[in-house]
Amino acid sequence: MLLLLSEIRKKLLWTWLILSAPTLILLTIQELNGVFVGAGGTPWIWAVLNLLPGFGFLLLAAILNLNPGKHIWKPVFRIILVITAVYLLWVLLTALGMRARPESQSLIDYFRQAGYRPAAFQLVLLGVFGLLFLRRETTFVPNEKIVGEHAAKALVKAKDIKNLPRAEALELFVLAKFPDLFSALNQFFAGKKPAVLNDLALLQNQYTENRRQLGLGVSDPKAAQREFNRIALALLSIIEKM
Repeated sequence: MLLLLSEIRKKLLWTWLILSAPTLILLTIQELNGVFVGAGGTPWIWAVLNLLPGFGFLLLAAILNLNPGKHIWKPVFRIILVITAVYLLWVLLTALGMRARPESQSLIDYFRQAGYRPAAFQLVLLGVFGLLFLRRETTFVPNEKIVGEHAAKALVKAKDIKNLPRAEALELFVLAKFPDLFSALNQFFAGKKPAVLNDLALLQNQYTENRRQLGLGVSDPKAAQREFNRIALALLSIIEKM
C-alpha cells in the first residue's frame, strides 16, 4: 500500500513530539530539583542539539507543505518511523543515564561526551528526511501490482466522498487507458494550475517515449517497466490534487 507524504509528515511530527516529551520533562524536573547546579546550560544545549534539528525539519516541511502529493511505499515509511523512534529513545536513555554516571564524571563532561554518540545517527536521519521531503519522486518505486492495488483503493475512496472527477480519472488509470487519462487530466487542470499542466506534458512525453521504445524492442523490458511504474506513480500524485 502507498501513503501520501502529507499523511506521513503528520505521523512523523507527532512521533517526534510524543517521544521528545519524556526527555524534556525529565530535564525540567532535574532542573527544578537543582541537579544541574554547576552544569550551566550544558544539558539544555545537549537537548537542543539532539532534538531541535529533526523537529525543525519536520515542522518546516509541514509549513512549506513540500510535495504533499508524493506517495511513499508503506514498508519504507515503517522503516523510517522505526529509525526515528529508535533515535528519540536513544536520546531519552542518554538523559536517564546521567544519574548512573561515575561519581568522578561531572554533568558537563557527561553531556559533552553524550553529544557525540547520537550525532552520526542524527545526520543519517536528517539525510533520510531530506530524501523523503525534498525529492519530488519516490526513492523506492513500488512495483506495478502495488501501484494498481493503491489505485483501486483510491477509486473506492473517491466514489465514497463523491469526488467524481477524481473517480473518473482513477477508473481510466485502473483500466490502463493512459492516453484518455492524460486527456482528462489536461482538460481538468486547464486554466487552473499551470505547474501541474507542465508536469503532465512532461509525463505524457515520457510515457509516449517509454511505450515507443518498448514497442520497438530497443529498451530493456524490466527497465521500461520500472520507468512506467515511476510515471504511473507521478500520475497518481496528480490525480490526488483533483
